[in-house]
Order: sequence, then structure tokens, then C-alpha cells
Amino acid sequence: MAVVGAGGWLGFSFYAKHRVTAEVETAFEQIRKQGGKASYGKIAFDLPTRTLTIEDIAVTPGKAPQAQIRIAAIKGTGVRQIDETRISADAVDITGLEVTLDQIGAAKLKVAYKIPHLVMRDYAGPVQAGQVPADSSLVDMYRYVLGQYASVAASSLTAPTLTISFDSRAAGSGEVTYSELAIQNLKHGKIDGMKSDRAVISVDVKQPGKTDKLTGESSNIIVNDFDATAIIAALDPQTASDDSYRRVYRQVSTGPYALKSAQGMRVDVDGFTMEDIAVQPSKFRLAEIFAALPRDQSAPPTPAQARELLEKLAGVYEGLRIGKAEIGKMSVGTPQGTATVGAIRFRDGEFAVEGVDAPSPQGQFKMERFALKSFSTASLMRWAASLATAGRAPSPDQMLGLFGVLAGAEIKGVTAPFKTTNKLVMIDTLSLDWGSWSARSRARRMWLPNLSRQPIHPVQNSFH
Repeated sequence: MAVVGAGGWLGFSFYAKHRVTAEVETAFEQIRKQGGKASYGKIAFDLPTRTLTIEDIAVTPGKAPQAQIRIAAIKGTGVRQIDETRISADAVDITGLEVTLDQIGAAKLKVAYKIPHLVMRDYAGPVQAGQVPADSSLVDMYRYVLGQYASVAASSLTAPTLTISFDSRAAGSGEVTYSELAIQNLKHGKIDGMKSDRAVISVDVKQPGKTDKLTGESSNIIVNDFDATAIIAALDPQTASDDSYRRVYRQVSTGPYALKSAQGMRVDVDGFTMEDIAVQPSKFRLAEIFAALPRDQSAPPTPAQARELLEKLAGVYEGLRIGKAEIGKMSVGTPQGTATVGAIRFRDGEFAVEGVDAPSPQGQFKMERFALKSFSTASLMRWAASLATAGRAPSPDQMLGLFGVLAGAEIKGVTAPFKTTNKLVMIDTLSLDWGSWSARSRARRMWLPNLSRQPIHPVQNSFH
């Protein structure tokens, strides 16, 4: 009886392994039928622990070799089939993960993601990958990747490092390495939180006639409540009429970070925070931006191309909403010395810079506060687009259109040297508020004379 039982167990184990191997081959064959390439090496399945191991995985999802995925090994423990289309695992251990996007977009950008070791707990996901986009465009490829991301669930993901490298022939190349990356509660494309203890940045910047190298480091990077489905909606042509706002991030923040260049510049920042970042799919159309980019990145855009691109960018900015953004205390090293800024804030349409203390060749410049009221980046883009006319200088009416970008400005507590004299220009408070206006003629009558009646003289006085 013992021999019969052992034989039955071995037979069942062999059958289980054979069935698992067949399921794996079916999943890879599905990718091949869609025009991609997919291969794998050794497959092992341990029945008592339901541990499945697949080695040497290589996948090119689309017909064009724009994306490649390589994995040294995947090891799933406690693997079970939920239904015909989905499986689960107590833990999934992935080693040697590399994802490469090659020669994408008009800029021929190369991007690579490398994760030496990734662990997912309480995993659930599809047995087979979704349909790969036929044309393998940049937008469709990102939609495909985000769609796969939204189809899986896990209680946690951890990775010691994640390295993102990029190479653009026009702009330069570089990489960012995140350390101790952790994600909590991934489900339906949403995560509760993501954290990285440290990020190291190295970028080679191409400039006319020379190159510069930027290096930097940031710590305590935190993302709360991220929703990838909002980005998927913005990339989907079928949501072109969706005027609702979909939140992408509830909060993004970093601790102190520093950035320095080979030319001697250095920037140190105490921290950065953004809250309630949302997109409007009907206007946040990234595909239209990519389509408007000139094919030849080495040649400057024509006035017509510049106008079209600025108009498209204006639409994207209209479809982007940020509840609050703040940059903490900042110091910038310059040839004249170190400049400091107490804070940069954006909230409810107001953009403000506070606590400026900067050196200049004539002496120290100080400013307590500078603010722009109801500032509109979209309006600024459209105003700039109206000026992009070849061979013709902007008209006075076009220049006055700048005041439609914002509703007012405020300057407080300015002390500045006047040229090479020993005198100072001092401003206590200068508030300019023209509110909501609809006619350029009104701005010309009210704004310009006010300036002419209140000149700022090089004397030590206060202005109100």
C-alpha cells in the first residue's frame, strides 16, 4: 500500500508539473500570437509548497522592438488558480528584472528600468497578459503598461533599489536610483502609499558647445494615494469628452535634497510638497503633445510649430489641477555668493516667493514677498503663442494681453542697491490689482498711467 501510495503521489506531482508547464507555455504563446517574442528557460514546480519557479524570461511584447522585458527568475510561493483567468500567490520573488523602452517618440528616447530584487506579498493577477497595442506608439505602450499594472493586486511590494536610466540624443542622458522602495496596498491601479528612503541623481546635460553634469540626492520620498487609472483615462481616446477631474495623487513630498553642477552651481532645498494633483481627461491630452513635437529635434521649430505646441501645452495645463504646492527653504550658490529663498508657494491660483536674500554685483537684494494673483499657466502659454509670428514684432495690444494672465501682483519689503551708488531702493508695499478685465483698452487706460504716476526713485523711502 505504501508503494502504491508513493507511486500515486509521484504520478500526481508529475501531472501537476506537466499542467503548470502547459499553462506557462499557453501564456507565452499568447504573446507570440500577438506578434511579440517570448521565451523562458527552466520551469520547476514543488507541489507541497505550491512553489513555481520560472527562469530566464525574455519578452518583446509588440511587433516593433521598442520594449523588452528580461527577468532572471520568478519564484511564486503558495500559487493557486482563482478562476479561468486569474491566479494568486502568497509571495512572488522576482530577481534581475529589466524593462527597456528603446527609440520611442520623436526624440528617440531610450528608457530602462532595473530592479535587482522585488518581493510582492499576497499577489493576485491575470494568467495571461492583455492585448498588446498594434502600432506600439509611445502613448499606446504606456497605456498597455499601466493597464497591466492596474490588473494586479498585492498587499506590499518591496525592492532594495530601482534604477531608471534614460538617453536622449537631443537633451542628454542620466539615471536616478531609488533605495529601499516600498509600496503598500496595490489594487485596481491604486496604492495607499509609496516610500523611498533615498534617491541619487546623475544627469549629463547637453548644451550648445558644451555639456554639463548634474548630480544630486534626495531623501524621504513619500507618495500617498496614487491612482494610475486617472492617467489611463487621460491617455484613452474614448475619454475625450470626460470633463470630470480625476485625482492622481493626494500628496507627494520629499525631505531635504541637493543638486549641483560641474560648472559650480549648487542648490539645497529643505523639502517639497504637492497635494491634490488631478487631471481632466478632456483637456489633459498627452497624445496630442507627442504628436505636435517636431520630428527633427536638431532643428528649431518653425513659428507655426511653436504656436501649435504652445496651444497644445496650454490645453494640457488647463486639464491639470494642483491644490497646493510648496518648496521649503532654498539656497543657491552663485559666483557672487549664496542666495536664499524662504519658501515658494502655490495655492488657490496664487504664486508667491517669500524671504529672498540674494547677492548682486552692486550689493545685497532682499525681498519679503512677491506674489502673482490668479496666475494662469494656460493663459501664459496662449499669450506666448499669439506672439509667435515670423517676421513681425508684437503689437501693443498683444503685449497688453500679458495682463490677462493674472489678476494682480504684490511686492513687499524690498531693499535693493541702485546701480553703483551707495543709495538703496526700498519698497514697503506695492500692490497692483486690476481684477478680472475683458478689454485691452481698459487695461491701457488704468494700468499704464498708474505706473507713470508712481515712479520708484533711488531714495530711502517707503511706497504704498
